[in-house]
Amino acid sequence: ASSLSAASYVPSMDAIAFFASSQLFFYPLSEDPGITNDWLTIAGLENITDAVNYGTDEVLLFDGYSYIKMKHSSGAILTEWMQWPNLPNQWRNRLTSVVGFSNDTFLFFNKSEYVLYDLNQNGFTESGSVTTWPGWPANWRNGADAIVNIGDGNLYFFNDGEVAPYSIQDNTFYLPKALS
Repeated sequence: ASSLSAASYVPSMDAIAFFASSQLFFYPLSEDPGITNDWLTIAGLENITDAVNYGTDEVLLFDGYSYIKMKHSSGAILTEWMQWPNLPNQWRNRLTSVVGFSNDTFLFFNKSEYVLYDLNQNGFTESGSVTTWPGWPANWRNGADAIVNIGDGNLYFFNDGEVAPYSIQDNTFYLPKALS
């Protein structure tokens, strides 16, 4: 597979789904002999740029700011392509990452710039640069390749073979570590 383009947590499998364009790999967070160790191809989806879990067995897959809903367990596509509403106009087709921040909010990223999107209000409520967050890795100049929230109180930012956990409670990053 090519370089990492997105990641999402799959609660029903207790795994992280990593995406590289149309390729998918499940990384189990616990012992599960039923998860394959191979990259799989998602038929009909050429360029997954972002992914975020949506419930226990669904994921929103993005290509730019357009998205579809897919069922993780079966790979079934559940919706037609739709465009995400009310993002900043200058972000059209420039999303680089998206992550569930809480039950009601998503963080959308355009490189190092972010907007906090409130699902109830159908719009963004905050914006800024992730580089101003305490502990942001100084050598990560272009933001993150992918971000995932597995529900343990951290957001995991991936960039060029490294992962840096961000503690939501402490509002700080921990030192990045190389992926093995």
